[in-house]
Amino acid sequence: MIKGRLDYRSLSKKAEFACGFIDITLETFIESPEPKEKVLELMRFAERECRAVDTLLRPTPVISVVNLNGKEVDRRALKPKELPIS
Repeated sequence: MIKGRLDYRSLSKKAEFACGFIDITLETFIESPEPKEKVLELMRFAERECRAVDTLLRPTPVISVVNLNGKEVDRRALKPKELPIS
């Protein structure tokens, strides 16, 4: 199960509040006859190899490209306050 807590202050659209999650919880429910140590070893491996977790744990550049009527829009033409994201 994946749960995320939002900072609802961001809904006010004020710049000082980031519009994102405060934290994200990954909760796993396992039923197994295996010993706890073996299950924890598998979980550590899964977390280490998970591309989604890796992406969330380290800053990842986001590239936003806008195409309008089949042509890419030059976002540099917009004033900085008009840009929703970089």
